[in-house]
Amino acid sequence: MIKKLFLAIAFLVFVVNVSFADCSSPSAAAIPPFLGTQTAIAPNVLIVMDISGSMSWPAYTGKYQGNEEGYFDPNSVYSYNGSYWYINNNAKAAVCPKSSDYIYSNRSYKGSCLNYHYMTRIDLLQWVLTGGSPAHCSSASSADSSCDPRTPNPNDNISGGILLSSYNGYKVLAPAERINNSLLLSLANLISL
Repeated sequence: MIKKLFLAIAFLVFVVNVSFADCSSPSAAAIPPFLGTQTAIAPNVLIVMDISGSMSWPAYTGKYQGNEEGYFDPNSVYSYNGSYWYINNNAKAAVCPKSSDYIYSNRSYKGSCLNYHYMTRIDLLQWVLTGGSPAHCSSASSADSSCDPRTPNPNDNISGGILLSSYNGYKVLAPAERINNSLLLSLANLISL
């Protein structure tokens, strides 16, 4: 059996004529397709998102570091007004608790602390790609053009900020300039120039 296998491999290696691409010729990929002027191909990016149940898990695990990113500006102090969290840098930030059960609405916290406790994996993905989910958008309406943070529903546009809602329903007033720095919106702004 082993002898037959050896003979078959030897036959393939020595007898079968194998041809290889001639990469030394000038015509072989002289101009990459994306740089050619005759057949200009528009860039195309496919983003595959995981929307399984694990995307609703907390984005941050382990010990609180103080630099957690998300809908809340990590370096700002936030207070709660009964409806949503807003930047209140005049307030003194309370110590970040070990559990979100000990986040109290009558205290102020650093944005990184609120990101640590309130952001889910899908929230961070939406934050990086689109700048977040406007508060009036539900998962059923997220394909609607009114769910674009650049052109928010008038109810979500509050004094220069956009009211965003996390997967778990926590609302935060995010400055518009932070939203405009998201990846896809930055790319869209480059293309429109």
